[in-house]
Amino acid sequence: MKTRLAILGVGRWGTHLVRNFLAHPQAEVVAIADPSSDNLEAIQHKFSLDSQSILLTSNW
Repeated sequence: MKTRLAILGVGRWGTHLVRNFLAHPQAEVVAIADPSSDNLEAIQHKFSLDSQSILLTSNW
């Protein structure tokens, strides 16, 4: 059973967390929140995230 995670903030450290949790076999990233839409767009492109399966939001 995977642990479902939401990551709050994808600045410098948050980007590393996203990378590590996406690679972890027992983790499932289900949401990413950041007040900066630029950060969300960058993280979506960097990791080829599907916004249909991972919630990307700046409003939490």
